[in-house]
Amino acid sequence: MTALREQAGLSQRELAKLIGVSQPRIAAIEGCRNVTIDVLEQYVAAVGGRLELNVVMGGRTISLTDGATARRKRAAAKRAAKSA
Repeated sequence: MTALREQAGLSQRELAKLIGVSQPRIAAIEGCRNVTIDVLEQYVAAVGGRLELNVVMGGRTISLTDGATARRKRAAAKRAAKSA
């Protein structure tokens, strides 16, 4: 994850500001091997990417990130409404 951030030309502090967390939280995320999909999706979006996580079962593909994206958008809308 550190390589993604560095490739995007961002410091931990800059990325933290984009995501809305502290710089030490970014350091913890980058040092952790076990992060949630929601956190990983936010991190990847902040560095300019899009996380795609799929399960392939037979001829069927199931996206595991669609639900996380919807939840994150709802939470962001709620935060925006509160601050307005």
